[in-house]
Amino acid sequence: MADGTSAPKGALITGLVLILLAFGGCGYGCVSGAGLIGDVANAIDSANTTPLNQPTTLRATGENGIILTSDGSALCAVADPSGAEVTIEEPGAGTTGTLEVNGEQLDLSYVFDTDPGTTYDVVCGDETGTLTGSYAVAPIPSLDNAGGIFAGLAAGFGFFVLGLLFLIIGLVKRSKWKKNQAAFGGGSVPPPGGYVSPPPPGGAVPPPPGAAMPPPGAPMQQPPAPQQPAPAPTPPPPAAPTPPPPAPTPPPAAPTPPPPPAATPPPPASPPPPPADPT
Repeated sequence: MADGTSAPKGALITGLVLILLAFGGCGYGCVSGAGLIGDVANAIDSANTTPLNQPTTLRATGENGIILTSDGSALCAVADPSGAEVTIEEPGAGTTGTLEVNGEQLDLSYVFDTDPGTTYDVVCGDETGTLTGSYAVAPIPSLDNAGGIFAGLAAGFGFFVLGLLFLIIGLVKRSKWKKNQAAFGGGSVPPPGGYVSPPPPGGAVPPPPGAAMPPPGAPMQQPPAPQQPAPAPTPPPPAAPTPPPPAPTPPPAAPTPPPPPAATPPPPASPPPPPADPT
């Protein structure tokens, strides 16, 4: 893992290791496959040709045997040690071909199952016994290693794909790291954990992480005196507030109406006349 001062390379190393394993797996599969093909070729080359209508024997070394004939119309029969007839089949599509055996061109005609270490009786010809030509019988070596061949090739392919992915991831991380370094001017990025506050005035500066501690008794390095900050410029006086506009003059008061005249009291009532003297 990168510590901020060195380029990340974990993914790159992982990718390279996986690609090396991929080459190893593919190499094992290819070498094993080539060895199997070579064994089959050697078995065919060591086969002896036999004239048609004459019997021969086959000592099985694997799980299959093949019969090659010079005449495609030839009929063949195979029997095991007990005399029981063994089923023979024509090769499937795409598996036919012509092979050279002892200088003769023979066609792959039949395939049959065998038990390793068992001897089989084989004869090819026609019913009248007049067909001329030759045939050959060859054992196919055991295919027990075929699974290992395919497994090696599959594992190699899988390791190669994973290695390629890790390489791409590593290159992307390395590119991002270079861009970050360029953005910081080539300096190291802040340490993990965020910004570390400076020591108080007069205190000793602790050594950086990973640095050797000073010997006992050695004077501790004093930090430089902090510089006084420049005085801030005097701000201009605040502007006087603008007075509000004068209130509008109220209209003149209406004249006071005169008081109503006082009501004249009615005249006093006349006194009643004196009563008449009856005398």
